[in-house]
Amino acid sequence: MCPTNDGSGYPRGISGQELNLFSQCVAVADVYDALTTNRSYRNKLLLHDALEILMAQSAVELLNPLVVKSFINSIKIYPPGCLVRLGDGRTASVISSPEGLPARPNIQVINKDNSLGSVVKLVEHPTLLITEIIKTIFLTSSPPSGVRRRAYIQKANFTRGFPG
Repeated sequence: MCPTNDGSGYPRGISGQELNLFSQCVAVADVYDALTTNRSYRNKLLLHDALEILMAQSAVELLNPLVVKSFINSIKIYPPGCLVRLGDGRTASVISSPEGLPARPNIQVINKDNSLGSVVKLVEHPTLLITEIIKTIFLTSSPPSGVRRRAYIQKANFTRGFPG
């Protein structure tokens, strides 16, 4: 079990200020991992749904709100260059993500003729959702450390997750 601010997830019932910062960071990462990984009793959640749960748990202070905010600001669900499918069926390329809102990136729609269409700030369109990652592309001159060249450009689908 992982520690929570109210002591419910820690074997000795340690809570709040008694928990060191490292334990609080591990708790946030553990919850996120548990939510985004298939379990024997349920399928994994979409990445942005997991973030919503983290934010909800921080709002009721089960998780440290400052640690959750730092975690959310540090992850990139949709890196720039990532191709995504929208709930309305359109395809788009991720341009950037607003700070603190990694699940609501700024995107550029790709028209049916493969020309670039309009730029859309998803934060301004709450009903327009990303339903699938079509392709993730790391925008660097070489693969990140530890990533095999073959895995440099990956295909992923939210219902199956990223290749391991």
